[in-house]
Amino acid sequence: MMFDPAKHSRQNTLDFKAPKPDRVVQALFKLGLPLLNRYHMQGLSVEIDATSLQRLKSIKGVRGLILPNHPSEWDPCVLFEVSRRLKENFFFVAAREVFDYTYGLRGWFFQKLGVYSLVRGYNDRKSLKTSIEILAQNKGRLVIFIEGEISNQNETLLPVEPGVIPLAFMALNDCYKENGKDISKLPSLYICPMGLYYAYNPVGIEAAMEHSIQQLEEAVNCLAVGNIFNRIQAIAAQVLIGAAGQLGYKTPLDATLAKNVKALSGFMLKKLEQVINIEPNDSVPHLDRIREIRNTIDKVLSNQEPNTPYTKRLQAHQRSVLKNFYTDLGRVVNFIAIHEGYLKPDMPHYVEILRRLEKEVFGEYRLVHPRKAIVTVPEPIDLKPYFEAFLTDKKAVVAQLAVEVEKNIFESIKAHSR
Repeated sequence: MMFDPAKHSRQNTLDFKAPKPDRVVQALFKLGLPLLNRYHMQGLSVEIDATSLQRLKSIKGVRGLILPNHPSEWDPCVLFEVSRRLKENFFFVAAREVFDYTYGLRGWFFQKLGVYSLVRGYNDRKSLKTSIEILAQNKGRLVIFIEGEISNQNETLLPVEPGVIPLAFMALNDCYKENGKDISKLPSLYICPMGLYYAYNPVGIEAAMEHSIQQLEEAVNCLAVGNIFNRIQAIAAQVLIGAAGQLGYKTPLDATLAKNVKALSGFMLKKLEQVINIEPNDSVPHLDRIREIRNTIDKVLSNQEPNTPYTKRLQAHQRSVLKNFYTDLGRVVNFIAIHEGYLKPDMPHYVEILRRLEKEVFGEYRLVHPRKAIVTVPEPIDLKPYFEAFLTDKKAVVAQLAVEVEKNIFESIKAHSR
C-alpha cells in the first residue's frame, strides 16, 4: 500500500497495531465485499481457476503462509475475496502508516479484519512475534505480499523480501522445540506462492482511454497526431521534459524516451540517496534502490522520541524533510513504468501507462474502467521436508526456496500476459 504523507502523522509509528479479529465484522465485510468491489473498487472482479482454488482448499486448516505478488493497491481486496470463497479468515500484515489513515478509523477496522502492523526497515519485534505465533499456533493462514511493496507493474516481479521465508521457518522451529525437538512430530507448514495479474474489460476501454488521452494532451499542451501509441509517446515525452526541468535535469536531445526516463529516474534516486547517506549504485535495479530508500526512511522516522528539547527539534526537522521523500519515490515508480519493453503497442500497457501519466500530471488516477484480477496458485511448498537442512544451512535453504517461489509466481503472471 502506497504511503500518502498528507494522510497521516508518524508520531506514533512504533505503536504496534495488533490483530483483533472480530468474526461479526469479518462476516459483514465479506457480505458486502462484492458490492464494494463493484462500486467502490471501480468494477473489480476476481477470477481464480478451479485448480488454484483446490490447492488452497486441500491444505485448509494446516499452517500456511500465502505469498502473493503486489502489483496494485487493490490486491488486499482480491485476497479478501479469495478468503471469502474459501469460507475462512486470513491474517494480513500491512505497513504501519496505513493504520493512521482517516484519523485512525481505517486502522481500527483493519484490526477487526485480522490485519496488523509492520514498520518497514525496522526490527519490529512485536510484529515478528505476532507472525510467528499465528503460524506456529495455527491460528489461521497469514498473507504477506512477498515483494514488500506495490510494484505498480503487471508483468514484473521485485526480488522477494529476504525475511519472509525465514519467518515461516522460525514458526516451524517453535513447533520443533515445543515437541521436544522430535523431528517425527514436526507439523507441516506450507508456503503458498500466488500470482496476481490484472486484465481490463475490453468493452468500452477505447473510449475510456481516448478521454484520458484528451485530458492529458490538454493538461501538458500536447496535440500529437497519429495512433494511440504515438499520442501516448508524445504525452510521455512532454511530461518528462516538464519533470526534468522542475528537477534541474537536462535530458539529452538524441536519446530515446525510454533512455531518458531511465536516466531521469536514476537522477532522482541519486539525489534521494545522497540526502540519507546511501551510496548510489547504478548497477542496482531502480525498484530495488527504491525499496532500500523507503526502508531507510522508515527506519529513521521510526526511531524513539529524543530525550532533550534540542534533539527533539533536530528530529522534527529531519522528519519534515524525509516525509516528502515518499512523494518523490512514488513519482520515480510512475516513471519506471515507461521503459523499453513496457511502452509498446498493446492495450493493457496503454491503460497502465495512461494511469501513471495521470498520477504525475493530476496527482491522481482518473482512468476508471472495470478490470479483473486473475489469481493463480502454483503448487504449495511444505517446509517440513526442508527443516533439517535449514537447521544445518539456513542461508542456502532460504535462498533455494526464494528462487523457487519467485520463479513460480513469475511464471503464473507471465502466462496471462501472453
